[in-house]
Amino acid sequence: MKLLTEIFSEMETDAERYRQEYESEMREKGLEVYDWDALCSTNEDTRGWLCIPDTLINFPVVGTDDNAFYLSHDFTGDKSSAGCPFMDKDTQVWDFNRVIYGHNMGTGSEAMFSTLLKYEQEEYFEEHQTIYFTDAYGSAAAYQVMAVVKYNIDDLAEWDFRTRNHEDMESYNVWVEQLQGRALHYEEPDHAPTSIISLATCDRKVHGKDGRFLVIAGKCT
Repeated sequence: MKLLTEIFSEMETDAERYRQEYESEMREKGLEVYDWDALCSTNEDTRGWLCIPDTLINFPVVGTDDNAFYLSHDFTGDKSSAGCPFMDKDTQVWDFNRVIYGHNMGTGSEAMFSTLLKYEQEEYFEEHQTIYFTDAYGSAAAYQVMAVVKYNIDDLAEWDFRTRNHEDMESYNVWVEQLQGRALHYEEPDHAPTSIISLATCDRKVHGKDGRFLVIAGKCT
């Protein structure tokens, strides 16, 4: 029978091996290696890190049981009008669709999720097809941008972009068909996604205060 000291030693060895594998994976993808222990120590609400190459979107993502706090507080918990990108309160890291919100800081700004509105331009959509999300367990994945949608939150009853999971493939296909019908731009993923992320920010141009701008991407690695 193993002694507790042996068990803990094996756990530490496994943790170190996992850390090295994670760092190697990130470097291969040309991504920054994040110190998850430090991030989680700074903020226990840490859920991951979001990065869109060649943009200013390169932020930690948090999550709590409400959708209000991080609208007006930054990653460290200090008051901030820019807030901090956060997962929908009902989203779990293992859900098929993980919804992440961030502020649109207004015309001319590239802070927080303001840059997402550039996806309205077809050329920008084609040139920024990859999004990276690394969860707080150190699992990094590339997501291929599937669709861009101008959305009215009054339409949630007709098509809910926040749908976290699907009962079967038929249910998912119906959801995707509705997504295609609403999309400004749509690109069929190279592979059937094993999960998706939905990035959402405010956009008052068409639907006023109820307007949202969505960038939806499917996991391709």
